[in-house]
Amino acid sequence: MRGIKRFIPIIPLIFFAFFGCGKNPTSSGLEDLWPRSQVEPLENEMFGLINSARADEGLSALTHDSELRIVAYEHSEDMYLRDTLTHYGENGETVVDRCDEADIDYNTLGENLAKNSGFQDPVARAHDDLMNSPVHRDNILFDEFNAVGVGIATDGEVYYFTQVFANLASPTRYFVTFEIPAPKLVENPWSSGFETFEKAWQKCAENR
Repeated sequence: MRGIKRFIPIIPLIFFAFFGCGKNPTSSGLEDLWPRSQVEPLENEMFGLINSARADEGLSALTHDSELRIVAYEHSEDMYLRDTLTHYGENGETVVDRCDEADIDYNTLGENLAKNSGFQDPVARAHDDLMNSPVHRDNILFDEFNAVGVGIATDGEVYYFTQVFANLASPTRYFVTFEIPAPKLVENPWSSGFETFEKAWQKCAENR
């Protein structure tokens, strides 16, 4: 069930981003993209840089929300395939539309985008560029956000970055297990169908 406040434009969506030097994708096919298993370490690296920047300002750490990560990655993938950097999807969808489609329960949203190529550490370069832009920095350091999803699409040459920030009703995605002691097993007291209830009850008491 979504909260009363669907979207609060405290932090405006960012409609410009940074371009590093380099060439555009030579193919628009999915086959050129690195698999998710290969880009997830890069996404985690950027997530760590975001929380380090927040820690430097005395802000609480964000949760790397699994649902926001999917929204962010799919937008980065879409930008790569269309060879464009934009906050809009192919049919004009915004980050609000994408999060609504994913049925994410948010109060506030923000989005940062970046694209670069030709750098030894593209993740660190994108983070530095975003932090050097006041509007992007405001998203990263907004104290009311409690979650972020980082999505990176790359073919190893050009990198598309999407950061989706949110104030979520339930930002954590942890599974908690509880160890329950096994019940004590005792021998069936009803050894005979003709045994009286009184004798069976006595056996139960003795086995406790």
